[in-house]
Amino acid sequence: MRSKPRHVNHPACERFQAALAVALALLATAVALASCGPLPEPPDATATPAADAASPTPTAAATPNATAVPLLAPPAAPTPPATPVPMPAPIPTATAIPHPTPVVLEPEPDATAAVCVSNREVLNSIYNATDGPNWLRSDGWLSDAPLGEWFGVTADDDCSVTRLILPANQLSGELPPETGGLPHLTEIDLSGNQLTGEIPAGLGSLAGLTELRLGWNQLIGAVPAELGELAELSVLSLKDNQLTGVIPRELGGLAALTELHLNSNQLTGEIPQELGKLASLEELWLDGNALSGAIPPELGDLASLESLSLGWNRLGGEVPPELGGLANLQSLDLSVNQLSGETPAELGELTGLQSLILSGNQLSGVIPPELGSLSNLTQLHLRWNELSGGIPPALGSLGSLTGLDLGRNELSGGIPPELGNLADLEELLMDSNALTGEIPRELGKLASLEALRLDGNALSGTIPPELGSLSNLTMLDLGVNQLSGAIPSELGDLTKLTDLRLSVNQLSGAIPPALGNLTNLELLWLFDNQLSGATPPELGNLANLRELWLYENQLSGEIPPELSNLAKLRGLILLYNQLTGAIPPELGKLASLQTLDLSGNQLSGAIPSELGDLASLQTLDLSGNQLSGHIPSEVGNLTKLTELHLGWNDLSGEIPPEVGNLTQLTSLNLRENTLTGEIPANWGALPS
Repeated sequence: MRSKPRHVNHPACERFQAALAVALALLATAVALASCGPLPEPPDATATPAADAASPTPTAAATPNATAVPLLAPPAAPTPPATPVPMPAPIPTATAIPHPTPVVLEPEPDATAAVCVSNREVLNSIYNATDGPNWLRSDGWLSDAPLGEWFGVTADDDCSVTRLILPANQLSGELPPETGGLPHLTEIDLSGNQLTGEIPAGLGSLAGLTELRLGWNQLIGAVPAELGELAELSVLSLKDNQLTGVIPRELGGLAALTELHLNSNQLTGEIPQELGKLASLEELWLDGNALSGAIPPELGDLASLESLSLGWNRLGGEVPPELGGLANLQSLDLSVNQLSGETPAELGELTGLQSLILSGNQLSGVIPPELGSLSNLTQLHLRWNELSGGIPPALGSLGSLTGLDLGRNELSGGIPPELGNLADLEELLMDSNALTGEIPRELGKLASLEALRLDGNALSGTIPPELGSLSNLTMLDLGVNQLSGAIPSELGDLTKLTDLRLSVNQLSGAIPPALGNLTNLELLWLFDNQLSGATPPELGNLANLRELWLYENQLSGEIPPELSNLAKLRGLILLYNQLTGAIPPELGKLASLQTLDLSGNQLSGAIPSELGDLASLQTLDLSGNQLSGHIPSEVGNLTKLTELHLGWNDLSGEIPPEVGNLTQLTSLNLRENTLTGEIPANWGALPS
């Protein structure tokens, strides 16, 4: 595209104008001389000045008896004049002639202007291809403003675009191939948009590019092998897209690369061993793909690596012991793969390691005691493997540990009391193993602990009252063990507790009224024990409680009407106890209740009509009691009900036709009562 012709003061133009002025001056002088006739002949040497002055010197043709001279013959050389010959007037200089009108020239295209035009065209293409009018910000775009004033664009003094930074700016559509036409780009950040289509292979021609960030989009297709030509690239982030195909081996040639983020895509195939050549690499994130094959031992050559994340793939084989040579490694995540074999003891040499996540594999053998040397470790997750043997007491030396997850393995033996030394520990999860012995009282020293899960083992003995000192605890699950004795009233001091599960043990005695102090409690599971005595009315203080499961115990006495204060309660399950008395009509105020199961007790009296106010109720089971009287017609208001069980009682009278309104009902049991009358005609609308 050529610039519009314009008046210029280019040096070449000024020289041309000066020369033209001189030429015009010479031409004007010549014209003036011609209008004055021929110049006079030089005077004769013998003539007197007076005679010379009296008449002009005659020409040869006018002199009598003169010999004819050929017209083309040169005249005889004249005798030098005695007096000075008058000279013509001086030639006027260029300044004496009026300046000519400036000449309009067509100059050669200016290099900077050409760059500006080219870069504007590329940026305009990006704007148009990615729905520019709907960007969150597009200040300056498509305008005549300098490119450096366009939002997200950085340009140098030569109009070359060096940075294109438009993250989370609502770009959509495909990135045009013209993007590769900005040869001076050093950074591209278009992450967090809605870009679709493939990554332009032309980006591989941007020789000066140091950072390419296209993560959190909807890009598809393969990772272009051409990106392996970007010798200056230090950051390549294509995470959280829908990229497919294999990881190009060419990426192993990016010697300057420090961050490679290809996680959360749909990449397949093996991890190229060439990635082991990336000597400057600090972060390698390939998690959340469908990569298969073994972990290349060459990754152990990445001396600068600080973070290696390969989780959530289909990787198999063993964990390479070479990874133990990554002296700068701080985070290692190999979770949710198909890795097998033993955990390499060499991992204990990673003295800078802060996070070791090996969960969700098929690792076997023992936990290497060498892991106890990882003094900087904050997270150790080995859940969902096939690990066996005992828990190494050396783990109690991990003074920086905040999370220890050994759940869902085949670990046996006792819980090392040394774990009580982990002062910073916030999560201790050892559920679903084969651990035996008593719960160490030393665990009560874990002042920072927020979650303690020991459920699904074979632990015995009593619940240590020292656990009541864990003031930051929000979850305590000791269920499915062989614990006996009473529930310590000290647990009522755990005021931050939201989840208390002590079910499926051999606990006995009364439910401590102190549990009513746990006002943040949302779930209370005490079912399947040998608890006795009355249900404490203090439980009515648990305003945030969503589930109260006390079934399969030996509780007696009446149901406390105070339970009607539990406005957020969704499940009240008291079946298979020895409860007596009437059903409190106040329970009809539990507007959030979805399940009410009071079956298998010794309740008597009539079914309260107030239960018809439980608009959210889905299951109502009052079977196996000694209830009498009629079935309240208000039961027909429970339109969300799917299960209605009133069998094995002493109910009498006719079945109310309103029961036919329960169109969501899938299970109805009225057997073993003394009901009379006909089956309501509208029952034909009920599901079969």
